[in-house]
Amino acid sequence: MRLLVLLGCIFCLGCSGESKKNIKESIALEEIVYQRTEGLIILDKLLTYSDYENANMICEKIKNFYSSSQPNLVGLCKDKELHLPLASYETIDQDIESFIQDSSSQYDLLLDRLLSNLNQQKTFYMQILEDRDLADLHYYTLDSYLQVVCFMDDMKYLLQKTSYTAR
Repeated sequence: MRLLVLLGCIFCLGCSGESKKNIKESIALEEIVYQRTEGLIILDKLLTYSDYENANMICEKIKNFYSSSQPNLVGLCKDKELHLPLASYETIDQDIESFIQDSSSQYDLLLDRLLSNLNQQKTFYMQILEDRDLADLHYYTLDSYLQVVCFMDDMKYLLQKTSYTAR
């Protein structure tokens, strides 16, 4: 739903070419930061609940990618007007907490949520790559897209290997 609103905002912009490009970039960057933040929160919770070495290894691998690519993302965000209040972080955290709160299989739910988050990132990165107005984001986005695809494959392999079922 958030993605549809984002795309609607992009298409409805009645601004000049350069201003429209800057607004599109800011909106795209906000969505990337939002999705990565959600992914990091899920990863932290997975690492808290998991006793599985292979799952922890994959989660740490994803966190390391986020950490190593963070300077590039910060560079892309420089001089952009982003609307990301601290309340966004708290809202994401509360959403994930309520998602797993009444479940006996918190770990399975978190794995599913992580796969869903990675899939949303993959889809959004592809949309950015297909948008010529967002060419300044293409290098970062292509790298992130390829990493997310690898992470999804790793997670799916883990789920099959450990007999979890992805929902």
